[in-house]
Amino acid sequence: MDIAKLAGVDAIKLVVMIVQASQTVRHNKKTCQQLVQRVQIIGDLLKKLQASEMMQQPEIRNGLSELEQILREAYMLITSCQNNNYVYHLFMGAKQADQFRVLQNRLNSCLQVFPLISHIDVADRLDQILEIIRPQRSQAVREVPRLFTGCSSCDTRTEVYGEVKRCSLQLNCAEALKFSLTQLVDATNNFCDQNKIGQGSFGCVYKGQLHDGLVVAIKRCIDLPSSPNQLDVQDLEFQNEIYFLTKLQHTNIVKLLGDCMQGSERILVYEYMSNGSLDTFIFGTGTGRLFLDWPARSRIMKGVAEGLLYLHKHCGLHVIHGDLKPSNILLDLNMHPKISLFWLGKNI
Repeated sequence: MDIAKLAGVDAIKLVVMIVQASQTVRHNKKTCQQLVQRVQIIGDLLKKLQASEMMQQPEIRNGLSELEQILREAYMLITSCQNNNYVYHLFMGAKQADQFRVLQNRLNSCLQVFPLISHIDVADRLDQILEIIRPQRSQAVREVPRLFTGCSSCDTRTEVYGEVKRCSLQLNCAEALKFSLTQLVDATNNFCDQNKIGQGSFGCVYKGQLHDGLVVAIKRCIDLPSSPNQLDVQDLEFQNEIYFLTKLQHTNIVKLLGDCMQGSERILVYEYMSNGSLDTFIFGTGTGRLFLDWPARSRIMKGVAEGLLYLHKHCGLHVIHGDLKPSNILLDLNMHPKISLFWLGKNI
């Protein structure tokens, strides 16, 4: 068949034709099979992306045209291996080997692009979701004083839009357990460094085990002296965390199990997330950087989007997190994401 006759045949049809042709090859069977394996992977990926709106974008269509040309050449090469003429293969063997090598490299390049296309597609979908769920704030809402700036440094988070209204943060902790300091000291072996799993401007996080065997994460807040312009920011943030997490119940929101307020101690007890925070997987280096395949990344992004949808639309509080970033997204044993750290959260 002349390659010109394949013009107009789409990529998925070409994949089917290549697979069928490979079943009757008489020469280079192993090399043909290796090529067909790559072609089948591309075919499966194309089927998944076929329903995506991205497939209609000019940039994607141009790339797809190039892929179709590669598949046409692959089909012609596979069919050439069906020829049983000994003399033909004696003279064409070296040329065919070069053609196989070039096509395999070109197909490998295509396979490297597919995860990027999938990632862009997921990112676009998340943007659409966030655009839908973003609260439409009226001018009256914009003029309401807000409590904190979106800064993660404790000593720079100050009230900037007017008078802080403490009454808006009255606690309602009926669902949170009250732990004694002694219980948490025992659970963490007196807050020993061996149990420390995190540290930030808020203080330290320890892995602990309660008397009933439950493994928990225990956040011990540092005791900073308050200055007049900070208006007891640390205490307000601590109350903010309890205020929201005792009311928010969702599979993609970290669970607050209880707290301890004894003397100057301010301690929060959470469910334990065995895989740490998302930033470890994204920004870690060397052995500390763990691998995330694309299906796992997609599930994590979907889980975070569902958590945000719950916060913005379905929890009844219209919560804005205020500090969402990879270090505040925790991963459980099954790599399910949970949004954490609501110190800067506010409802509107």
